Amino acid sequence: MADCVPSRDCIKDPIRKECREFCLELLLRTATPEEKRLILAYNPSTASAIFYAYNNFDINSFADLRQHLTQEQINEILAKFDRITQFQLDYFQLNRNARDAVIRAIKNLGLDMNGS
Repeated sequence: MADCVPSRDCIKDPIRKECREFCLELLLRTATPEEKRLILAYNPSTASAIFYAYNNFDINSFADLRQHLTQEQINEILAKFDRITQFQLDYFQLNRNARDAVIRAIKNLGLDMNGS
């Protein structure tokens, strides 16, 4: 694995190719299921599968996570991460209270298209 540092390599678009899976795994580990759906736009079943994997298995890398997801879910995760925007990356730099406020606003505005 490349010498990837979260505060340097995972906060600016574009993310270096050699840090892609490192940054992706870090983001998936820290994002709530709602954030995976509403901010990263993952299918609800994919968001749930990621949550389940982290809570039931020892996940230390994206390679570990891959073992607990379907190929379709992996493809979705990688495709969406390849199109991640600076706005999305900036969101994950906010403190928890600010992030919760954004999620509430999305729901209050009716932008939560998948319900929940």
